[in-house]
Amino acid sequence: EDLRKGRIRTPLPPAETFEDDPLRILRAARFAARLGFEVDEAIVKASREPRMASLLAGKVSRERVGIEVDKMFAAGSDRPLKALELLDSLNLLDV
Repeated sequence: EDLRKGRIRTPLPPAETFEDDPLRILRAARFAARLGFEVDEAIVKASREPRMASLLAGKVSRERVGIEVDKMFAAGSDRPLKALELLDSLNLLDV
């Protein structure tokens, strides 16, 4: 159903998912930008929690974050702009 509606969601509550692997926040943004999908509001809400940026910065290497961001910007057409907008809406530009 989510594929038909063009929506990115997590199978578990987003906060739980992101606490387990904070890189999933960036992956959600990358897939949404690449596929032209919308990010579920629960993901947006969870990612805006200040502790999520701290988890991402603390648990994920800068190299891995860079790889995800590179993948977002390598998508072509208007997708890099969409990725940048998503990163901003998820409060992840400072990570």
